[in-house]
Amino acid sequence: MSTARTLAKNTTVLLAAQIISIAVSLTYLSYSARYLTPDGFSIMSFALSFTTVFAYFADFGFSTLTAMKVARDKSQAGKYLGNLAALRIFLSVLLVLVMAVVINVGDYPEQTIQVVYIIAISTVLYVLNGLFNSLFQAFEKMEYQSIGTVLYSVLMFSGTFLAIHFDLGLMGFAFINLATNLLVIIYSLIVSALFIVKPKMELDPRFLKTIIIESLPFGIGGFFLTIYYSIDSLLLFNMQAQDVLGWYSASSRLVHYLQVVPLMVNTALFPAMSRFFISSPDNLKLIYEKYMKFMLVIGVPMAVGATVLADKIIWTIYGDGYSPSIVVMQIVIWSVFLSFVYTPFLQTFSSTNHQRLTTVIIGIGMLVNFALNIILIPLLSYIGSSFALVMSELTMLVISFYYATRLGFGIKGAIIVQILSRVAAASMVMGAFLWLLKSWNILVLIPCGILVYFVSLYAAGGIDSEDLSLVRSILKGKYAAPVKNDQASTTSGPDK
Repeated sequence: MSTARTLAKNTTVLLAAQIISIAVSLTYLSYSARYLTPDGFSIMSFALSFTTVFAYFADFGFSTLTAMKVARDKSQAGKYLGNLAALRIFLSVLLVLVMAVVINVGDYPEQTIQVVYIIAISTVLYVLNGLFNSLFQAFEKMEYQSIGTVLYSVLMFSGTFLAIHFDLGLMGFAFINLATNLLVIIYSLIVSALFIVKPKMELDPRFLKTIIIESLPFGIGGFFLTIYYSIDSLLLFNMQAQDVLGWYSASSRLVHYLQVVPLMVNTALFPAMSRFFISSPDNLKLIYEKYMKFMLVIGVPMAVGATVLADKIIWTIYGDGYSPSIVVMQIVIWSVFLSFVYTPFLQTFSSTNHQRLTTVIIGIGMLVNFALNIILIPLLSYIGSSFALVMSELTMLVISFYYATRLGFGIKGAIIVQILSRVAAASMVMGAFLWLLKSWNILVLIPCGILVYFVSLYAAGGIDSEDLSLVRSILKGKYAAPVKNDQASTTSGPDK
């Protein structure tokens, strides 16, 4: 199968899986949040954030390195799986014990401690499953990962309704989370054994030492990112009333579902970008430029639409009890847009052996986010955390753009302005449409808004016939990744 066709297949199956997963997840999220109330939802959010920080050390960049290395040499799959499985199991047991000690040192209610115990084991299983997903990515068999994603959502959906029907309470939801992650990792184990490589425990100290050293840039960067997205929840839970985190998490979790867009593209493109770094730098730049344009075209209307429809979205999904979440969504959605813009930079850095730069950028973002949360939470509560996230993302965007330009991956400012002006104009038309017809049912408003946006964008010249032809050719599997020459790279747009 050609590279273009493989990329198209991977992107398609990931997109389909994510759409199904998000649709199912929104349903069980809505019912669970209403059932648990902001207080219970706050405890669950804290437990997930707390355990994620510790459980990350069971991965620490191993999955990313595995996907990159095995994509280049698939004969190494068994060695990576065997050694890393043994290492991860050891680390997982150790980390669960550490989490149990730490949560008991703090002055937390008994129910919170019990929920953390259960979620700790569940989160470790989730992290362990990342090893199998990295192999699926390396072999470009995204359908296996996609099935696992859908399976997780369906199991959580079913478990949520069982918990509500039998009134199992907060502990019931914690056990459902545990059971779901256990079943998903069993699925991944079976699929890997049948279609990728049979798991076989082995310990090669010299090989493990090499892996650990090479994983450090990915691991440190990933840890910074984990802290980055967890620190607001941890600080809010400890510095404000319990229900405050429930309001904040309700919106932030909804908004962060949109992060599946760059994550989906990253997962599909990372193996190819790693290969092209060695074999075809011109094709690497072509993929990168297309990626950037796609993020801008999708990110701006998402932010505008969510800002206009925030109240309808929150009330529809969570009910009146989560009204304080409306303003959180209207602020935090812009952090997602900013992350859409800088994600192609970070992905390109990682694919071209500039992992340390990615780590530094994420580390700076983490420090800015932490400092701003410490300052703003006492002053503005959950609104302060919302603004802190936006300012942190803006900081990371500015730094990423600066270094991308220095390394030769920058896009001319005139081109960005040209794309943004057309995208912004189309988004404003869509925003006005949504505002004027806000009384309509939200299930009608959203697809109508999307249609208005793309028609407006096409009319403004943001999407031309060449773009449409290129998309059609890729989906048909006839696109053969043309090599860009120097003249082509300096034309009027990144899609030329």
